[in-house]
Amino acid sequence: MNIRDESEIDAAVLCSVNKYSYSNPIVRFFENMFHREIARLVADAGTVVDLCCGMGHHFRYEKGKRVIGVDSSEAWLSVARRENPWVECIKADAENLPFEDHAIEAVVMIGAIEHIKNLDNVLRETKRILKKNTGKFVVGIPCEGAFYRLGRHFTTARYIRKQFKDYDYIALCKKEHCNDLPFIIRSLKNHFYIKRELWLPFRIPHASINALNIVVCAS
Repeated sequence: MNIRDESEIDAAVLCSVNKYSYSNPIVRFFENMFHREIARLVADAGTVVDLCCGMGHHFRYEKGKRVIGVDSSEAWLSVARRENPWVECIKADAENLPFEDHAIEAVVMIGAIEHIKNLDNVLRETKRILKKNTGKFVVGIPCEGAFYRLGRHFTTARYIRKQFKDYDYIALCKKEHCNDLPFIIRSLKNHFYIKRELWLPFRIPHASINALNIVVCAS
């Protein structure tokens, strides 16, 4: 198998995972919990930028306000536009966002920050577009602890094994998730003031027994 073949298969797997995550009732239950909590944390913002929005799964939780979805993948944005015509979707690099300085009230990033290779550049650019003093950056980060890995084993990984024979989905996760939770927190602290951390679903502040860490940052 050549590099191009591997890359194409990886992309197909990731797309399949995205679709599966919102069709499996167990995964959907937790996803709904996470998205609702993040929407609650930016409820006071008139405009929300969903950075690295993918297919726009979070959009429906932000109805009633101006939502701008930003992603570098036109393929995923085409899905987001089709399913959420009320949202403005923009193809852009997260390191070079098409917004004026200090123009945005809130930015959310859900299940994406662990994938970003040039994280400092993206965080610097995110801070640039947020309103001074009042801007809010809310990040949803997979914990990758025992609870998360167990859930992945019995849901997504099992599904991928059936759909893509002999494919090593766990190896793909390790490759794609280039930033772990401690590194992400340190990076956020270098650019923002962390106002609050939430842990879901069990609220106890420990990565091993939760699936998601939500970090609320002030600009």
